[in-house]
Amino acid sequence: LRGARLEVRSGTTAITGRLLSTERKTRTGGGTTLEVEYVSLISGAGEVRTTELLPSFSVRFLEKDLTAKLDRYLDLISLGRETHLRDMAISTEGTGVRGLFVSYISEVPVWKATYRIVLNSKAGRGPMLQGWAIVDNTVGQDWEKVELSLVAGAPQSFVQNISQPIYARRPVVELQGSMNIAPQTYESMLSSGGARIAGTITDPTGAAVRGARVRAFDSTGKIVGEGTSNASGRYELEGLPEGDTAIEVELAGFNKNVHQGLRLSTAKVVQQDVQLEIGSMTETVTVAGETQGIETSAANADARSSGGGRALGSGSRLGGAGRRGGIGGAVVGGAGSGIASSTVSDARSRAEAVARAQELGDLFEYKLKEPITIPKNRSALLPIIQSPIAVEKVSIWNEQAGLPRPQRALWLTNSSGMTLDGGSFSIIEEETFSGEGLFDPIRPDEKRLIGYATDLALNINSNLGSERQRVSRVRVSRGIMIQESEIREKKTYTIRNADTAPRTVVIEHPARAGY
Repeated sequence: LRGARLEVRSGTTAITGRLLSTERKTRTGGGTTLEVEYVSLISGAGEVRTTELLPSFSVRFLEKDLTAKLDRYLDLISLGRETHLRDMAISTEGTGVRGLFVSYISEVPVWKATYRIVLNSKAGRGPMLQGWAIVDNTVGQDWEKVELSLVAGAPQSFVQNISQPIYARRPVVELQGSMNIAPQTYESMLSSGGARIAGTITDPTGAAVRGARVRAFDSTGKIVGEGTSNASGRYELEGLPEGDTAIEVELAGFNKNVHQGLRLSTAKVVQQDVQLEIGSMTETVTVAGETQGIETSAANADARSSGGGRALGSGSRLGGAGRRGGIGGAVVGGAGSGIASSTVSDARSRAEAVARAQELGDLFEYKLKEPITIPKNRSALLPIIQSPIAVEKVSIWNEQAGLPRPQRALWLTNSSGMTLDGGSFSIIEEETFSGEGLFDPIRPDEKRLIGYATDLALNINSNLGSERQRVSRVRVSRGIMIQESEIREKKTYTIRNADTAPRTVVIEHPARAGY
């Protein structure tokens, strides 16, 4: 505040002027020592006046701008005590009346889901699924008639301090002291380009082919490179011009192979592997670089067979009827869809859910039908689903789990038409508690095993075969011998049911790599 215009009153003394300084002095009297504060002001006439600051002193600012600046400074200090609060000002322009909707996001605990599956065969009713959502109000104020929406899913969320200024650090670039002006010479070019292409040449069995001649042609059909494959089947052509290029690979006993549409560049080496098909050099296999289609033309072909599909190969390998250059294809595809819906009105009980469910892209929303009231620091249990459900009682045995007995479970099909968020569940069978468990989110029409108890009536033992059987098969076709070897093992599961009721048992057998 030094230099500001002030009016200082201390006792009966009042002085006006610009603040010059404040200082502390020691005063001794009557055997005591006191620390006294003095303030010095300079008047408009240039007179410096000093007065002692008594306990009853007061200061008044004579500059209006200074008072406003002090208010803003104190506001900043008060915000330091509540770093999580922000003041927001909304500015509007224009005339007329309009509605303004303001929303904000507040951090609250996630809502939890819990379910109950009722099995009651005596009453002649099917299984019933009931679900509730547990909502906690921790925002510090009561929720009075609020519209609540519960969203299930796994959206990405994080905290970022965007209110803090961030400055980018620019690098320091030193000034260049001198420049090299010495003359330079350049060597002449030894080749027409600097592009390269390399790859591996194999036969239909995947073995490397040695001595295959590889030639490269530019877009005008001119030969721009030539080479042969080594003992590992590798070839490499250097000094090729940039642009569209085709390569031709040929060797006695194999069809001539031509790859077109290869775009070469000096920035990288183009990798192009070639697999030769058995045949004569008068037959040509042409492959376009930008497509997966294969065209064949044979000067001495007696017959051809063709088929469209995503899997392509020679007729001899796929069992086609063509003797030379045959093309065989196979596509296996299928599509199926099903919709199972169930509304709240179809529920078998008087209970009614208070939420409507709907998809929200990758998320799922339970929209409460009516506004709710939850006092602060309180929780509410809200029914969100009441629907018949398709279940089948089974027993699950997994030897790797190390459990002494199989687990009792339900093979549940989500026929409710809603996404079931993950949570806990309990089983009520014949009005008796039978067990509980957990499950992950289940989409509509999805089938899921959920375990809830131990099946004490079943006893399962397993026996692994004492010997491994080795099976070998050898096939010879067109001068190529293919040998296939298999090792077979047999495992027997023995199940004993001590209950009079039948059991459906699901055995989880491990799928080992290679078997």
